[in-house]
Amino acid sequence: MRPQLTTPGGDPAARPVVLIVDADDLLRWALREVLSDANFSVCDVGTAAAALETVGQRGVLPAVALVDPSLPDASGVKALRALKGLVPSCRVIAMTAGGTAHDYIDRLRDEADDVLDKPIDLDVVVRRVQQCVS
Repeated sequence: MRPQLTTPGGDPAARPVVLIVDADDLLRWALREVLSDANFSVCDVGTAAAALETVGQRGVLPAVALVDPSLPDASGVKALRALKGLVPSCRVIAMTAGGTAHDYIDRLRDEADDVLDKPIDLDVVVRRVQQCVS
């Protein structure tokens, strides 16, 4: 499935793009809805490969990426590094499942700009994304 760029009304170029990378369809839908309502353009994909294709080949340049480091096709740290390599200015927020090993969280913190624990509080996500672009 090709990723769709959801843009609220108005000039799409004037709205920061948020890339959501998570295998959970329901979470991506909820994040897409709440971030679109907060006037962000949103692109969501379910794998690291799709995220890198979206950025590298389709030219979507996210200001912020929300990334689940437990993707089915890549390790979280590798996915974060690859994304930052393509778009160095992109702020990356890792979304981790509770109980993830502490040493892994420490490595994520080295690569990501922020780390949020799942289950995700949608209001917190909006605030963190807004902080990243302000």
